[in-house]
Amino acid sequence: MFIGLIAAVTVACGAGGPNAVKSPPLSAATSPAPATPTTSTPSGETTATLTLEALVNADGPGLSVSDAIAYVGVEPLLVNGVLLKQVDGTIWLCAVVLKSSSPRCTEPRLLVKNSAVEDHTFVSGEGLHVLGGVRWVDHVQLFGVVRH
Repeated sequence: MFIGLIAAVTVACGAGGPNAVKSPPLSAATSPAPATPTTSTPSGETTATLTLEALVNADGPGLSVSDAIAYVGVEPLLVNGVLLKQVDGTIWLCAVVLKSSSPRCTEPRLLVKNSAVEDHTFVSGEGLHVLGGVRWVDHVQLFGVVRH
């Protein structure tokens, strides 16, 4: 399944068109509520996931990772963060990356689902970093549904 992160990942530069999707505003009717993640990682911890939407041009200020996790709803969200690909291929959208000998995401973070295998984001590009086989790109936006 092709989900080009070109459509889903937008470096924050404001290139929207007439069909661009904006992040939902956080109003009293849609205010964040505490999230209860239910997806387990191999280490046994639970985490929220972000399932990317295919071929959508999203533009806007976006939400932080923690606000997206707290958001209650089923609509897709535009989320800002650092995109990190672990050596095993697991992809995370992180609020912050710890740049130790083996870079990793700190909490809060979102496990990214539905990303394209053929995506070139982690091969070359602006803002790409590599350390110890872990790859990450600063300042990205992903558009998808957050599940708890």
